[in-house]
Amino acid sequence: MSKKNIGITMIMGLLIWDWGAILFISIFTLGLPIVILILPGLSVLLLTAKTVTGLIFALICSLTSLIPLIITITSLPLRSLVTEAGEYSVTPAIIAPLIIVATLIFLLSSINLFILQYRTIKKGLPNDR
Repeated sequence: MSKKNIGITMIMGLLIWDWGAILFISIFTLGLPIVILILPGLSVLLLTAKTVTGLIFALICSLTSLIPLIITITSLPLRSLVTEAGEYSVTPAIIAPLIIVATLIFLLSSINLFILQYRTIKKGLPNDR
């Protein structure tokens, strides 16, 4: 997948996930919410990093997915706003475990890829992944 396709995929993900509010807030915060949402996608750089500095940057980008993981774990059970009067309803019970499991799989695969790429760079082998 090319870098252009990855960028388009990230933007489409924003459109699906409450894009109106994210774009509105981003106008007044100089794009900070969009940057925070796109940072985990930069962990793709773990595959092509040629230096240890680039590898560490990509790992730090992938670790930003800890933010929604911590927020999800600390706010269980998850609730969503139903009406403008402030009434909440509990989201389905399967949503929270799916968020937690998906984020943990992403983090574990990022750390594993970091270790493999770090060994490859330290050995001086060609980076052919």
